[in-house]
Amino acid sequence: FSCKGTNTIQQPRQISTTDRALKRGYDVTRMMAGRLHLQKRVVDYACECFRQCYESKCVRGYSENAIVAACIYIACRKEGADRSLKEIYPVSQASKTEIGRCFSKIMKGLSEANRLRGIDVTNLIPRFCNNLNLDLTQEMHVRKASIYIVERAKDLCDIQSRAPSSVAAASIYLACLAMDERKTLNDIEQVTDVKASTIRQVYKILRQHATDLFPSDFVFQCPPANLPKS
Repeated sequence: FSCKGTNTIQQPRQISTTDRALKRGYDVTRMMAGRLHLQKRVVDYACECFRQCYESKCVRGYSENAIVAACIYIACRKEGADRSLKEIYPVSQASKTEIGRCFSKIMKGLSEANRLRGIDVTNLIPRFCNNLNLDLTQEMHVRKASIYIVERAKDLCDIQSRAPSSVAAASIYLACLAMDERKTLNDIEQVTDVKASTIRQVYKILRQHATDLFPSDFVFQCPPANLPKS
């Protein structure tokens, strides 16, 4: 079987255990990817990643769902369709811990040519903002401000060790507060799947530089000096 799930053997024969396992893995990959609304190129890469994992036996002992989820996570990062692990695990029926361990195992076996770029935080923000139930105008302003905050924070704040989804969540929270948009930490947690306590920690880092994190034309409804400390 190819990674597209089509039989490459022209003469009839009994399907081998390997072919059967690969086909099942490809089917599960397409099912999960469909729930995440991923493009075909991402699905194809995830299937190829699954094939390599199966043949190399580098993730033996892990559940099929965890392996597929890890392959999808890798494919998303490789193909520029950023999805956080916290977005992928709910459709996988596997735990974040198992998927994360699977991901680490697979990455150790990838060739240098397949090394992954980091997740672009600015690609997470539009999806998160879209789920906040803001009116269209407010959503546009929050999204614009949040993306600007992230870009400025890379130079001004000590956030390099923070997960991309955590930085995105804290930036959205800061933007909402500055616009006097009544969104709580729990509201942000619900749409980002980042714990409120984590958002608060990153927010505190951003708040220290709030005056310099917004565009010059930004209109503060809540001045930086009046922003809550946590």
